[in-house]
Amino acid sequence: MSKSHCEVLLGLYHHIWEDVMESRPELRVELQRDLYCLHEFIRNWGLRVFMRDLPAVGKHFDKCLASGQYEHPNLPLTKQKGGSVKCPLFLGVLHLLVFDEFGVLRENCDTEAVIFLRQIYFAAKKTAFDCDQESVDAMALDFLEVDLTLPHPDSFWEGDGAYVEKDMLATYRGFGDSGLLLSRGLLLGFDTEGVQTFLTCLDFVTKHVCSSWDVYFPRQWRHRHGPGAISETTRKVFKYHWTNWSEVLESEFPIADHGFHSYAAWADRFKPIPRGLKPVVYPMPVKAEEPSSRMVAVPKTFKKPRLIAAEPAEHQWCQQNIWHYLRSMTEGSWLNHFVRFDDQSLNRELCRRGSLTGSLVTVDLSAASDRMTCHVVGQMFRFQAELLCALRATRTRTVNVSNCLSAEKRGADLDRYPLRKFSTMGSACTFPVQTLVFLSIALAASLQARSLAPTLGNIQMLRGEVAVFGDDIIVPTEAQEILFKGLELLYFKVNKDKSFVTGRFRESCGLDAFRGVDVTPVYWKGLLDGSPESISSTVAVRNNFYRKFLMNAAKYTETVMPTAIPIAWVPMGSGAFGLTTRVMASDGLARIWTLRRGIISPKRRWNDGLHVWEICTGCLVDSTSRIRVEGNAALLQYFTEEPSPLKKWEAGYDPRPTLRWRRKWVSEQDYTSS
Repeated sequence: MSKSHCEVLLGLYHHIWEDVMESRPELRVELQRDLYCLHEFIRNWGLRVFMRDLPAVGKHFDKCLASGQYEHPNLPLTKQKGGSVKCPLFLGVLHLLVFDEFGVLRENCDTEAVIFLRQIYFAAKKTAFDCDQESVDAMALDFLEVDLTLPHPDSFWEGDGAYVEKDMLATYRGFGDSGLLLSRGLLLGFDTEGVQTFLTCLDFVTKHVCSSWDVYFPRQWRHRHGPGAISETTRKVFKYHWTNWSEVLESEFPIADHGFHSYAAWADRFKPIPRGLKPVVYPMPVKAEEPSSRMVAVPKTFKKPRLIAAEPAEHQWCQQNIWHYLRSMTEGSWLNHFVRFDDQSLNRELCRRGSLTGSLVTVDLSAASDRMTCHVVGQMFRFQAELLCALRATRTRTVNVSNCLSAEKRGADLDRYPLRKFSTMGSACTFPVQTLVFLSIALAASLQARSLAPTLGNIQMLRGEVAVFGDDIIVPTEAQEILFKGLELLYFKVNKDKSFVTGRFRESCGLDAFRGVDVTPVYWKGLLDGSPESISSTVAVRNNFYRKFLMNAAKYTETVMPTAIPIAWVPMGSGAFGLTTRVMASDGLARIWTLRRGIISPKRRWNDGLHVWEICTGCLVDSTSRIRVEGNAALLQYFTEEPSPLKKWEAGYDPRPTLRWRRKWVSEQDYTSS
């Protein structure tokens, strides 16, 4: 596989080089020499050049853009030019359009050269790749190592039943009164007065955040199941049959109220079975033993996988209830000016503005969810006692790490490892909770940096300067020092390789911007193996190359698709699946493309029922055979999913969904210019 992948990627890089040389014909000789050097690198080192070495050089290039000075790194592919010229030999001709011979960023640097360099460096950065077991072991052990650096959860999080509200309030009296955080400030050598000022400001900010919401009552918010795996099994199962509703979950989410569509259905679960009937046996839904999550490694990059914990089905069900509340409350309050859970455009716009003016900085964190302590969450939501108790009840306290470790590294103590962190990636509460915590920290740091009182009016004056999405944080430049110290004080770690505080380069929420220009590269997602998923991914990559005017790379991407597959040309921005184009046929009719037959006119018919012209083209469709279920759990599924009366729906669950490629009749209007 590595050899074929190398061949495909090398072909892609050939055509990226063609796009660069067509844009800079005067540099063709030097660029062809660089392409020959790339061939030599690949012959000696193979796939790692695309997926590890080039991205590493690209990261260094980004830091040089931000600092305004090129410094020679100790990395592969960065041998320095001879003489007094301070730039690398490989791609040096493009570097000299960005930096002068002394390595200083040019005032009128060529932004297009920046785009080309970053495209070459990062084209294969995000290629999904199955890592070896050694890489998975290293990630899992790092997960445990990070967790051991955190303090143990407060006694509030370790209770086994209903928790009295007054005891909770006694535990969490504010960041400024936290002996744990004050002592950590002394340990880190921070100024005591500055730490106290920051924590007091943070207390006022969190009060404003929580007081903008209604009181949390679980019965008012929707439950649902997420799309992810659950910890109980690796197979697809029907998630609406409860098997492990723990006593801790019962304390805040009584199963009679939250696990069934009616009290009658709850009562039916336990009524005696008439003699002579064969019962359908399910385990008792309420157990004393708490369920554990299960660690899963999924492909991420060539260097390392991503670790996600599959949550117990009952916890996942109730976590989605909390997620629905937090999303609704945030959208309906002043917080919507700083946080938009379903929209990254706010962060991207501020990122672009920060790269243009330098007045805003973008901050990224290292293993943000793995460093979120229970203590910080308790102090954050102390003004919403009902919500905090619900977060405690739905928190999965142990995780099976042995599940993804090799046999020689497993241990009995890792089958139910007790977590110190609040939650893992996989919990529906992780993303909204960490976003709101980081927003509060960012607002407090910005207010303190400007010597503003932590009033609601002053907070709202920060609109357009502060935004948070997950662990992507944007704050005014003058607040970055206080922000960094505040994050470290609360046990977080700033990822300095992806945080940009100087110069005119910024990165946030998938947007890379330099001096106000989008310089985000197109990422090759993976080797085309003929599966419908890989075809869909390759079409998306081709369209991204086309949108960036890398026409040769786009054309090459078309050639790696299966020869017989018909794919329609679609107008830019139409949203229809197909190969996007800025130039449609002069007759306004749709066209179909195949590698074998080129551009052809599709079969066309008039649909009397819909009164539209239709064309026959290839489409990706879900192919599943639903396994049907009956009973009260099926009715709960119906009320949860609320299917349209116009849609054919039946209760049950789908085996692992598979995409299939099929020819279908579709409306021609979506495939023609308006």
